[in-house]
Amino acid sequence: PYPNSPDKRAIIHGMYLGNASYWVIDRLTIDSAGASAVLLTGGASHNVFNKVDAYNFKEGIYIQHGSDYNTVQNSTLHDQVLTDRAAIGINSWDISKPNPDSRHTRILDNEIWNVTDAIQLLGGIDADEDYAGTIIYNNEFYITSARYTDCHGAFAVTGDCACAENAIDLKSGSSDS
Repeated sequence: PYPNSPDKRAIIHGMYLGNASYWVIDRLTIDSAGASAVLLTGGASHNVFNKVDAYNFKEGIYIQHGSDYNTVQNSTLHDQVLTDRAAIGINSWDISKPNPDSRHTRILDNEIWNVTDAIQLLGGIDADEDYAGTIIYNNEFYITSARYTDCHGAFAVTGDCACAENAIDLKSGSSDS
C-alpha cells in the first residue's frame, strides 16, 4: 500500500548529516531497525530528501540545531516502532548549542502511515524556539488496522483504540509567517 516502497533499491539503517549542505537524497530506503532514520544537525542546510521510504524507525527525519532550508518531499514514512516520537520532527533539544532553531523547512507531498506523531515542531525546554518560514503542505496521514489496539496496549486489528497521537503537532511556532 505504500507507493514509494522499495523495488530494487539499497536499504540503509540510518543517515546522519552534521553540518552537511546541498545534498540531494533521492529514492533512498531506510530500515532503521528501531533507531533514528535521518538526523540533520549542526547547520545541515539546503538538503533535499525526495522519494525516501523510511520504516521501522524510532525517530523518522529529525531536523535540528540551525539546520535551515531543508526539504522533505514525495516521501513515505511508515510503520514506526512503538514510541512517542515523530515521523518528521523539527526540534532544538539542546538550546546550549549555537543556533538551536531550524528555519525554512519545507515538508511537502508526503505520505505518513501508522506513526505516533506524523509531523511535529517541538517546543523543547526553551519557550522561544522559532521555526520561521516552515511550510507544511499537502501531506497525507493514515492509520490502518495494523496500529489498532485493545485499548490496553496490545495490538488488535479489530480494536477500538489506535496507538497514535497527532497528524500535525505544533508545540512551537514562528515569528515570521
